[in-house]
Amino acid sequence: MTTIDSSVQSVFESLSGAAAAKQDEQSATGELGQADFLELMLAQMKNQDPMNPLEGEQFLGQLAQFATVQGVQSMQTAVTELAQSLQSSQALQASSMVGRSVYVNGDRVQLEVGGSVAGRVQVPADAADVTVEIQNTAGATVQVLKPEVDGEGYAVFGWSGSTGAGNTAAPGQYKIAVRAVSGGEVVSLEPQVRAQVDSVSLGRAGQAMQLNLAGLNSRPLSDVLEVL
Repeated sequence: MTTIDSSVQSVFESLSGAAAAKQDEQSATGELGQADFLELMLAQMKNQDPMNPLEGEQFLGQLAQFATVQGVQSMQTAVTELAQSLQSSQALQASSMVGRSVYVNGDRVQLEVGGSVAGRVQVPADAADVTVEIQNTAGATVQVLKPEVDGEGYAVFGWSGSTGAGNTAAPGQYKIAVRAVSGGEVVSLEPQVRAQVDSVSLGRAGQAMQLNLAGLNSRPLSDVLEVL
């Protein structure tokens, strides 16, 4: 007749005693903890059929399976803690941007009363005759700007809100259209708008942190091209 080795039972009893200290914590959460599991294992050993006992390897296999599950749970806990730490670090980084100006891609801007609009566009090395058109919501051009390209390959522009006729444009939303001549052809370029960070919104679980930009609504932190 095959019996359970006394050393195997001794191991289980030792482990059960070591895990008992965590029993109250596991019971409070309503989960099956290590102490509960080992108690069930010992009960199974003591109440097995003496005519058909289980092999010691089977008990050790069950213990190994439980240890694997616990290892996965510990890894999940570690990953969750790491994610929380990264989120806190990102929140600290984003909060330091409040009050500063950033560049983000975009062709829509909001002109406030007495305000202005600033931006830039990265142009190809062979580009010439860069033209920035400010258009209203109807698609009509209200102002044309001719910015110069700096040594870093950017054409920086600013619009004070004046129209081509010398009047002051009405507050509201405007579109920026940038064109240049490159390779003998007229090409459209993507503008980068400069805006001030008014505040930061922490995203919910799985959502990106948002920067609330003056005149541009909310944009994710990953949209920021440069902080000034």
